[in-house]
Amino acid sequence: MFRLLAAAMVLVACGAAPVPNKGSAPDPGSDGGSPNPAPAGPPAFTVTDVGPATVTFIDDRGRLAGIVCPSDGSGCVGSIYTPDSGWAPAPMPSGAEETIPIGIDRNDTIAHNAMFPYGLRSSYLRAYVGDRPFPTAADHAPQTTFLNAIHPITGHTVGYDEVLGGAFLFDGKMVTPIAVQPGKSFDNGGPSQAMAVNSRDQVVGWMRVGSSPGIYNDGHAHAFLWENGTARDLGAHGFCESLAVAVNDAGLVAGVIDIGDRCGEPQLFLWDGQMHVLGCAEGGIDCWAFGMNARGDVVGNALSSVPGERGFLYRDGRFYWLDELTDAKGWTFEYPQAINDAGRITGFGHVSGAQGGHSFVLTPR
Repeated sequence: MFRLLAAAMVLVACGAAPVPNKGSAPDPGSDGGSPNPAPAGPPAFTVTDVGPATVTFIDDRGRLAGIVCPSDGSGCVGSIYTPDSGWAPAPMPSGAEETIPIGIDRNDTIAHNAMFPYGLRSSYLRAYVGDRPFPTAADHAPQTTFLNAIHPITGHTVGYDEVLGGAFLFDGKMVTPIAVQPGKSFDNGGPSQAMAVNSRDQVVGWMRVGSSPGIYNDGHAHAFLWENGTARDLGAHGFCESLAVAVNDAGLVAGVIDIGDRCGEPQLFLWDGQMHVLGCAEGGIDCWAFGMNARGDVVGNALSSVPGERGFLYRDGRFYWLDELTDAKGWTFEYPQAINDAGRITGFGHVSGAQGGHSFVLTPR
């Protein structure tokens, strides 16, 4: 699936549905009308360097979740950042080799994925909400389970579980399977994954359609929106694929849809009851979306001829390259990962004079 599944797995590892409607594919030649108002001019940001880290989450208090990798080679540590205190290590489950925080809720409960050794050279991921392992995982090692997101207000989590056979929503008490195919393996990313959840427990992600029998996953991946027990297929272009990565409380969905006669041209989409294929930032190809806030601002990245990987913001019907929205020198904002409702953006990239990657917070001026 071009780089959709690969990118999702890198971030996780570092960091009964209705029949899908195959006729719901959008027209890639039209955006179907814009869900956004007319542009109001480019925003501007100041930059905060938060150190040698890989960050994938920011809440409305400015707290971050990610992995800190000191330049002295002492090893990477899963950590939580607060604006007043900086980075602090996240609790490590007993027996784990490492843990990767993916978010924190208003009650200070950390959602994280712990890596456990298995055999001589193998390991597996187990999801944790606070100090509690995900319910289905405890007695099924080495089957994989991990979280992709936690809602910062409700504390509800979503992700993937191999025992269930795909995506799930966990509200702290009950696990709800979503578009699962029990008996399928984690091969090729599994049969489905839940990527994000809003305060109304609407869940988005991707699910495979037309998968063949057996444990392996060879069906095409389609973006879905799940609500009240029903997963709605948001469609794809022909035999290409799509994936939803974010949903806000208005029910607006952001994601990526692959287009082109031979696929291989991922573009940003917004879905508000209709599919709007928005394209990519000017000069960019191979677009990828990572996060969205309440007003519908989307952050993501794309490949460009110079400098290569490059982060963008989509706001009010326009794409902006992040490096053109700040006067900070020496930064390349390659992978913006999240944007909060105050418009603050976090992610990781590079800054001149620093060894290895650094994470950043962009704050609106």
